[in-house]
Amino acid sequence: MFYNHIDNLAKLDWNIISKQYWYNTEDDYDRMRRKQAEFLVKGYVPTNCICELIVLTTKQVERVKAIQQQTGTNIPIYVDTERKYFFP
Repeated sequence: MFYNHIDNLAKLDWNIISKQYWYNTEDDYDRMRRKQAEFLVKGYVPTNCICELIVLTTKQVERVKAIQQQTGTNIPIYVDTERKYFFP
């Protein structure tokens, strides 16, 4: 299902989205698809609308910092060492 208006946010499965775990279960083989729905933005998102960046490794932090230096941004970077936001 695709939505293109902010009024449709209520149609998202916020219960699944708010859960820490990503995996499907015996009772629900569609959890990952509903949780991982992409939020696509046409054009651009102003950097002042981004509160934090999440990466998987410290090596990625250095890459993101280099991009931030080039673009003049300074968004806090969080390393997800416990893999709360990334799944295999």
